[in-house]
Amino acid sequence: MSNGKVREATLEDLPAVIVLEQDLIRTDAPGDPYLVRTPMQQEMEEQFRKVITGDWGVCLVAEHGDQVIGYLSGGIKDSPRWRPARATEIHALFVRDGFRNVGIGAQLVDTFVRWSRERGAQVVEVGAFASNARGLQFYERMGFRPTMVHLELPL
Repeated sequence: MSNGKVREATLEDLPAVIVLEQDLIRTDAPGDPYLVRTPMQQEMEEQFRKVITGDWGVCLVAEHGDQVIGYLSGGIKDSPRWRPARATEIHALFVRDGFRNVGIGAQLVDTFVRWSRERGAQVVEVGAFASNARGLQFYERMGFRPTMVHLELPL
């Protein structure tokens, strides 16, 4: 990786992770008219605090110098009875503008894949908005393949 290092987040990283999460929401907003565009600060803090301090998930951060420039959050997924593969899921991945296309996202995903294997996962799942062509291409380059398509009918 040419521009940073990846490590597990600590509670000290919480403010930086929340800023990145807000940036992700703003970036994703055009893909979903129902997405909350004014992030709920308190709920975000509680959610990331649970991920950082719990044992069911992980929050990874990418650093450049002393600056957090990207993050990935994910965890163990409850698999349905009809598909009992032990799975983990990437909930969110974001890298700041100016630090993209240099391998940081790939390093975050690779680190999460390693974390998943250590926990006995058989598959890693991720979702992305259909309108997020760059994100979908990135995940396909990382080896992800579509297995199910989620469709909605606006009423």
